[in-house]
Amino acid sequence: MTKKTLSSLCFFVIIMLLLPAYLKAQTSSKYDYVSNYSEGFAIVRLNGKYGFIDKNKKELVPLKYQGAEKFSEGMAVVKLDYKYGFIDKAGNLKTKIKYAEVFSFKGGRARVSQNGKWGYIDKTGSEVIPMQYERTNNFWEGLAVVGKKVNGTFKLGVIDPDGKVVIPFTYDSADQRFTNGKLSVRQKGGEWFKIDKSGKRVE
Repeated sequence: MTKKTLSSLCFFVIIMLLLPAYLKAQTSSKYDYVSNYSEGFAIVRLNGKYGFIDKNKKELVPLKYQGAEKFSEGMAVVKLDYKYGFIDKAGNLKTKIKYAEVFSFKGGRARVSQNGKWGYIDKTGSEVIPMQYERTNNFWEGLAVVGKKVNGTFKLGVIDPDGKVVIPFTYDSADQRFTNGKLSVRQKGGEWFKIDKSGKRVE
């Protein structure tokens, strides 16, 4: 290999190593903020407005939102006029931007809130579990721990993704999720113990 060929090869390698950093710098200089990529998209901000770009630096939607969160399970939270909704990876709104608070999708469901109550939506934007709870958690291992008042006293129970109560609202404290099929719970004044997905005490 001649010195000229070796020099050309070294130059090519250096360019290839520096190109990603250069492209990132070019992208970053266009926006006030660029997040890390999640599910193929990054959040970008310019002049206080948020949107998304793909890995080819193409804008998914015009930068028009007051806020945004990273994609999770193909859906992303967006904020407009101090309310929240969701878009898909095509940039389509899957819900009206109407919720007071939301959390990203987990286990095929997202937690949403209106008028101080919480429920769940699916990826079509349908409110599959009505907003009736005072506390919710993400679905893990196919179940979610939720809380509401029963006869004036706050209690915790467990529901499935369709909203069916699988463990009654009898507990005063509980972990946020099942782990390996078990959930730690406690009734007022009692000790902590573990139950399985049927509600049976196992430890």
